[in-house]
Amino acid sequence: MIARYKHVPVALVLAVAAGTFVQAATAQAPQARAAHAPSAAVLPFEQLERLAAREMAQVTELEVRDLVLKAKGYDARGMKVELLMDRRDGQVLSRRVKYPKHMQGQGGWPAPGVSGVQPR
Repeated sequence: MIARYKHVPVALVLAVAAGTFVQAATAQAPQARAAHAPSAAVLPFEQLERLAAREMAQVTELEVRDLVLKAKGYDARGMKVELLMDRRDGQVLSRRVKYPKHMQGQGGWPAPGVSGVQPR
């Protein structure tokens, strides 16, 4: 009769351990979700749109991803502009201007890779 109940204490220990593990995992789940959610201290979309319009003459596209706003459009000279802005404070993180090929090397803008310094 002893052989029949030999595994009962082992089963009880495993059941208690599994219950403790499940309880610990469910207690940590809300904290993990809160860590990956974007903070509530971001500027409203309308204000971000006004800030992007202040940086370029015509805004054609706005894209929000996490804490970054990506704005595409044209400046006052008609050049394509791409901005990356921080959604928390509206600071411009990156500004990229795409010059047409016919304007590269003319009008005071050097061609890509040309420094303007002559070697001796």
